[in-house]
Amino acid sequence: MAYVVVSWIELSPALLERWTASGREGLRRFAERTLPWVERGLIWVLVIGMLLPTMHQSSLGSLMLLAGPRLHPLWNTPILPLLFLINCLAMGYAAVVLESTLSSRVFGRRPERRMLVTLERMAAWGSLFFVALRLGDVAVRGHIGLVLKPDLYAVLFWLENLLLCLAPFAGSFAYKALSKRVYDPGRLFRGAMLIALGGALFRFDTYLVAFDPGPGWHYFPSVPEILITVGLIAGELAVYLALVRKFPILGGVRTAPAPAP
Repeated sequence: MAYVVVSWIELSPALLERWTASGREGLRRFAERTLPWVERGLIWVLVIGMLLPTMHQSSLGSLMLLAGPRLHPLWNTPILPLLFLINCLAMGYAAVVLESTLSSRVFGRRPERRMLVTLERMAAWGSLFFVALRLGDVAVRGHIGLVLKPDLYAVLFWLENLLLCLAPFAGSFAYKALSKRVYDPGRLFRGAMLIALGGALFRFDTYLVAFDPGPGWHYFPSVPEILITVGLIAGELAVYLALVRKFPILGGVRTAPAPAP
């Protein structure tokens, strides 16, 4: 609940800016009086907005530590909260790249090239650090033999890490060193997508595949649960489209149309 409230406060300047041009006198006065106060205190709200998801993401890893031996040794590690936190940071940067790339294409906006290249480079370093930390943890705990076994767990383990290792080289991480071109939206999108897929697979495996609930028990999302999830995502996309079309949320300049011949 606190995280949702903080998120709405972070979004409120865009709403208030739109309302300052409203034809309704009461709404316009409210926005004009409230906007300066929100802008002065927004820096502290942003700090809280960064702290809350940090606590939330690390607690997701802490929760699975309660499973003890029911969690497969490749995922059952004392640094699981740290892995979830690093994974969250890398996925967050990648999500911004995906959102900005898609919105630039859909809404005809000028792409924020410098920001996107910087964000993906940070996401790439984060994913590589995650893979190195995880492999080192498995080696220190003496479970290297498990990653070489021909079973489902070893395949998923390598698939997670392979996606995260390939992402920097599919994206812009090494592209600047290999070419004179700095910005390539296709490479940015592919790299961010691999980071998002690798991070999501790590979380999916930790909670559903690597966890053994006991003899006779198993769980996998049913068809109604999957449909509900798809419906929620579709609803979120609809709300996003409505907000960005009505309020000044996305920055940048709209691409000018080509001159007529």
